[in-house]
Amino acid sequence: MKKYFNNKWFTLIEIIVSVTILSIVMISIFMIFIKSSEVNRKIDVWRLIQENVKNIIETISEDVRVQWINIGVWYHSFVPWEYYSSWSILYVWSNKYYLAKYDNITNTWISRDNSQCSSVSDNCFIVKNDWVSTSPLSNSWVQLNNLTFYVSNDFEKKVTINMILEPASRKWLQSNLIKNNKIIFQTTLSERLYKDY
Repeated sequence: MKKYFNNKWFTLIEIIVSVTILSIVMISIFMIFIKSSEVNRKIDVWRLIQENVKNIIETISEDVRVQWINIGVWYHSFVPWEYYSSWSILYVWSNKYYLAKYDNITNTWISRDNSQCSSVSDNCFIVKNDWVSTSPLSNSWVQLNNLTFYVSNDFEKKVTINMILEPASRKWLQSNLIKNNKIIFQTTLSERLYKDY
């Protein structure tokens, strides 16, 4: 009877070995879960940035191709200017693109230059002003800064857009995700080659 009873229960060594194996398996599963959630957050951040870039570029390129770049509005007269001019505002006939921050007190968009949009806490947007209303092209999930437009004065005018995009500060975003997901973006848009004069 005593022999049968001893064979039925686990020994201390068997319990220690089984707990150790279970701990290793659980730690491995937990580490895989943590890594997969980090990858999912990073993918979400990249998706947000890409959606903002797509919206910004599609809107500006449609205006540039349909309405053309208006260099005279910037100078208020049609005067000669350098081959490449760098501006923080782009005029496309009746539309204007620039960095701005929304003021909740006055419920208006306030124009900002690049130095006022240099930190993630500033939360600046690129906006389109059509002289009637102002609407943001980017959303609050992305912080924009160093927005610059380079306009070439060729037969076919081109505008090169430079900007830095990074995730805006959020509770669910770790600081390393914000710091490591900064994108320096540049693209060139041109007017239509054949214009209807």
